[in-house]
Amino acid sequence: MISIRPIEIADDGRVSPAEFSLVSPWWEARGGESPTREMLPGCGAVAEWNGHPIACAFMYLDATGSGVAWLAWLASQPGTSAHRVGRAFRHLFSFLMAEAQRMNYWLVNATYHHPSLISLLKRLGFQTGDVGMVQLFKTV
Repeated sequence: MISIRPIEIADDGRVSPAEFSLVSPWWEARGGESPTREMLPGCGAVAEWNGHPIACAFMYLDATGSGVAWLAWLASQPGTSAHRVGRAFRHLFSFLMAEAQRMNYWLVNATYHHPSLISLLKRLGFQTGDVGMVQLFKTV
């Protein structure tokens, strides 16, 4: 049974150190680099299977009043079956979309390259924007 809970937030408004310690190894185990605790937005959720955390997703909320949010930082516990992770992400995305709507956000952006994630997001109503676009970042 999959259940969804909001990410635990510390007094500083960031993901709690305990929650960060739980999810950061998930990115590293997949050969990626974990975002820093400070990089993660305060809006996020964890999917649990029978009370055991198996996946997480976060959403940045634009504070300028544009009503645009950005789905980001998906991760799953290594060793969890692809089927179960897919179900967890489906529940996480639905939860975060409901949160966005509740807070009067009208658009949620998502940028992914993994075909199964793209397929899942399309099934949830996301539409393809530019194809072949390169996402660039610069630390300032």
